[in-house]
Amino acid sequence: MEDKRVAIKSALAAAPSDVSLANDLAQEEQKRQAWATENERRQHNYIPFVMELVKQLAAKGKLRDMIAKGGEKAKVKRESKKN
Repeated sequence: MEDKRVAIKSALAAAPSDVSLANDLAQEEQKRQAWATENERRQHNYIPFVMELVKQLAAKGKLRDMIAKGGEKAKVKRESKKN
């Protein structure tokens, strides 16, 4: 599959004053940047962050309350699905 930016750039070189081509190129560049950001997030290892967060919540005494609230919400959700 050919990169759309190549075709747009060549068309833009032939008609440099075409605003719609310039907008198309900008949209393609934004799309590529969004893809790069998404790929970076997908490939990042969040486990150390999550573990530190859990440790800090436990150290501050908030983890048990959060687990209890989560259990209550899950119970309510399960019961609502049954009905």
